[in-house]
Amino acid sequence: MFFGDLTIFGAADGKLMAFDRSGKIAWEFAANGATTTDPAVADGRLYFGTENRFFYCLNAETGKKRWARRLQGAPLHPALLHGRRLVLLASNSVVYFISRRGGSILSWAAIPSRIVHDLAAAGPLVLITSGGARLVSYDIATGKRLGEHLASGPLAAGALWVPPFIVCTEEAPDSGRQQIVFFRSQPAIASFTAGARSPDD
Repeated sequence: MFFGDLTIFGAADGKLMAFDRSGKIAWEFAANGATTTDPAVADGRLYFGTENRFFYCLNAETGKKRWARRLQGAPLHPALLHGRRLVLLASNSVVYFISRRGGSILSWAAIPSRIVHDLAAAGPLVLITSGGARLVSYDIATGKRLGEHLASGPLAAGALWVPPFIVCTEEAPDSGRQQIVFFRSQPAIASFTAGARSPDD
């Protein structure tokens, strides 16, 4: 990934390294375990997780650690950053709502099925698409679960927020044929109402 004039990437030995334009190492950071997610950057801070269930916040310019947090599962996808919070999915099928400032876990929720798709922001909410047929939404500010959609078959890709619609791809369990489904959100995207469906050829 890139931050200003720096190119940043993680190595299998757990090191995160930043190189300047000339190819020289600007900084390196030794994490506890190999990185499992692409870093996310906002406001000069870099966030990433490792296979040993650690999640870090670094100063993106210097590589200095701001904070670290041990979780009950390894982070699966890049964190979703929203205001003063970040949302993180872990391998123990838990979604964590974490303070960006100090790394404290503000709330968490168990997801009732395996998680395979990236998170998606939908205004003040986060959309979580499971590896099965379940799509749920949570309020990022409170961690409260607000809405749910149970598809007719497995969800083939992560849901997207394309105002004013939530868009997802469902797979028919009998034929394997995929279709794109549009949901028109209710107030605050708290619940989902099925809208148009179109075959995905």
